Amino acid sequence: MKDSIKKLTFIILLATLTVSCGDLSSDERENDPVYSEQVRSLNGVLHIQNGGASSYGRSDYEVGTQKRILLRLENLGELSGNVVIDDTHRMMFELNIMKAADVNAAKANFKLCPLLKNWMMLASWTHAHPFPGGSGPWGTPGGDFHQAECIEISQSLVDPDPSILKFDVSDWFVHYQQSRSSNFGWVLISGIDGINVYGDSHISKAPKLKWQEFIR
Repeated sequence: MKDSIKKLTFIILLATLTVSCGDLSSDERENDPVYSEQVRSLNGVLHIQNGGASSYGRSDYEVGTQKRILLRLENLGELSGNVVIDDTHRMMFELNIMKAADVNAAKANFKLCPLLKNWMMLASWTHAHPFPGGSGPWGTPGGDFHQAECIEISQSLVDPDPSILKFDVSDWFVHYQQSRSSNFGWVLISGIDGINVYGDSHISKAPKLKWQEFIR
């Protein structure tokens, strides 16, 4: 009899744990305190241009065929903690276009490309950093990246504000930051000239990363 009671108690306990540890539905996840949206403004934003001086700390930047922006969040590994990346919880890079008339052109021409080389805030169109030696210059002026790894603007995750464009950088985060502990950031490139984006000195509209963090 005692053995039967012990077995029954074990089965009930096991069933309780199975239910409580099961996958949450989408609605349950939205309301569960496990998941909390985290937003981080970038601390490495540098505008570079062919034949011109680099700049940072501005309210806006022009992006074009000869003008690009280097972007990075330092200490991303420490700040992201146990970030959950799955079908419903993604890491997004957000960019804010200054003029509504430029949004469609930006969607068609902007790409965010993972950089393959470390750079400093003293970088330029030709150099990742000013120190002498073979590691100083970019392998390709304007930043080193593989074209095949460039990320296009997400068409499925649309912000209520049409001027905010989103790049899904979840795969980059998993393969570069989590797997390789490599974070050189990205370079924002454009196939056309004359589109302005809000810069790092504009607090509410600065480029930023947004993700869901597992906090329990």
